[in-house]
Amino acid sequence: MPVRLAPVHRQLALYVVFGVTQLLIDWATFLLLVHAGLSVLMANPASRTFAAVIGYLLNGSMTFRGTDGKRHLNVGSFLRFVALFVALTAASTLLVDAGAQLFGTRWLAIVKMLVEGGLAVISFLAQKIWVYRHRHH
Repeated sequence: MPVRLAPVHRQLALYVVFGVTQLLIDWATFLLLVHAGLSVLMANPASRTFAAVIGYLLNGSMTFRGTDGKRHLNVGSFLRFVALFVALTAASTLLVDAGAQLFGTRWLAIVKMLVEGGLAVISFLAQKIWVYRHRHH
């Protein structure tokens, strides 16, 4: 008999699985871009954008779908996602760059992972409450 999770537990479990996937894509892409010669200020937004497209589609279609099974991928959710993404990318880029300046590029992979891990908590709450909000008619 399969175990049924409460909606918030299901959302959190899927968000963690997809978030880890997204984080690894972002992290690996970021390191490749930096290794290829891009600055942190260019590589971070590029890697986050690539990973964000994947995250938006997965979370919108599976994680935060309504109890009626409807997906919440629409213009409104996309615009809210973009606003959140821009704010979190600005914060991430500033924090990763500050970490690179403070600790040097030797620790860049760890700094990037810690920053993104911390921002993931904020992102989950904002996506659940605001980005993929469900309107009850």
